[in-house]
Amino acid sequence: MVEKNLVCTVPSQPILLLLPLLIFLGGLYAQTAKPFETLDIGLQYIANTNRNELHDYWKPRQGVAGFLVTPFYYGYAQAGVQVLPYRGKGGGLSDFTNAFIYLGWGIKWSLPCKLDWFNSLNVGNNLMVFAKAEKEAMTESELGIGFNSCLSYNVNKRWAVCISGFSEIIYTHKRIKLTFISAGLSYSVSTPRTLREFLE
Repeated sequence: MVEKNLVCTVPSQPILLLLPLLIFLGGLYAQTAKPFETLDIGLQYIANTNRNELHDYWKPRQGVAGFLVTPFYYGYAQAGVQVLPYRGKGGGLSDFTNAFIYLGWGIKWSLPCKLDWFNSLNVGNNLMVFAKAEKEAMTESELGIGFNSCLSYNVNKRWAVCISGFSEIIYTHKRIKLTFISAGLSYSVSTPRTLREFLE
């Protein structure tokens, strides 16, 4: 399968070491919103920016990313998905679509000039769906861990323009490191009472 053609690019420890730092910084952060009080809904255009041995065999295309962010009891909870297609460069290499479905936790700082800075650590399932079967397997599913940093400009109380950088490690037999940049919009709404009560 795919992992036979890949090499480990960087160890996972640097990303994992960010978790205690985020927790420490979260302790310095004063939560102003009530848990689940609001729900930020975002949609972004996303592109894979780094290059490693994976890219010798497959060419990444542009994709889409969607996310939900809500105040949690401590920091912010996040759920999201990133979807990108990859095209095989040589004969016999199947195209595949990569989807990273994740849950995460992070903290947000309010900055001058209507800016917010949000950082989160995310864990989820990285799913590769191949256009052609290889050894009777159409999909491959692996653990993925990612770190996201997003800068948002608040146009008004509802709408914001956001730019993000995302780094992910996929735990295939030989680990794959991917980095992405994305840009898009987010819209903030008051969480419906029924949903808020369910989450609480």
